[in-house]
Amino acid sequence: MTTTRADPALASATEPATRATGNGAPYVQILNGVSQNMQATGMKVDMQDLAPTTKEDPQAQGLALLGFPLAFGSVISGMLATVLLRGHKWLKAAVIAGVAVLGAGVAVWMLHEIYGTLAGSVGMEWLAIALGIAATSSVTAGLGALLGVPGAGLGAVLTIFVANPLSGLATGPWLLPAGWSTLGQLMPIGATGHLVRSLSFFDGAGAARPWTVLCCWIAVGLILLAFDRSKEKAS
Repeated sequence: MTTTRADPALASATEPATRATGNGAPYVQILNGVSQNMQATGMKVDMQDLAPTTKEDPQAQGLALLGFPLAFGSVISGMLATVLLRGHKWLKAAVIAGVAVLGAGVAVWMLHEIYGTLAGSVGMEWLAIALGIAATSSVTAGLGALLGVPGAGLGAVLTIFVANPLSGLATGPWLLPAGWSTLGQLMPIGATGHLVRSLSFFDGAGAARPWTVLCCWIAVGLILLAFDRSKEKAS
C-alpha cells in the first residue's frame, strides 16, 4: 500500500492507495486495516486494486484446493507407478504424464466453473498445474525406481510434510519466515501455486522462475527414471 502524504494535517486531501488482491486474503486484510485507520483520522482514501480477483471468490481461497492434486494426487500416482509398473520406466513416465494432464484438467475446470477462483487463460493454467503434478509424480516415481518403495515413501514425505506446508497456496508465500518461503517456492507445489497466481491475476508477471523450477524438477524425475533399477514381477 502506498500513499503520497502521511501528515494528518492534510486530512482533507484524497490519499491514493494500491493493493493487489491476487496476492492473497491476508494481505488484503492488512491493507484494508491500514486504510481504515487512515480514514479514521479524517483522510479520504482512494483504493485501487492492481490485481483483482473474481467476484465469485474475492479472496481466491479456492487456490488452497490445489494442494490435493499437487500433493496427494501426485504422490499417489508416483507410488502406484513404483509398485505396479516395475521394470517399465518409460511406461511409468507415460502414465505420470497422462495422470498430470487429466488431474490438471479437472482442477482447472473446478477452479473456473465451480469455485470461480481463476480468471486467466484456461490453457496456460492447465499447463502450469499439469507440470506441477508431473514434477512431484516423476520425482516420487524416480526415487522409487532407484530405491524401491522406501524411495517413493521418501518422496511422499518430502512432498506432504515439507513442500505442501511451505507452498503458501492458501495465503501466498510472503507470510512465511524468510528462507522457508524461498525454499517453498523452489519446490513443485509452491512454484505451481505462484505460477497459477501469476497467470490468473498478474498477467504472467514473475512467471519465469516457477516455469523454470517445474521444468527442472521434471528433468530430475526423468533422469532418475532413466536409471530405473526395478525388475518386472515374475508371473
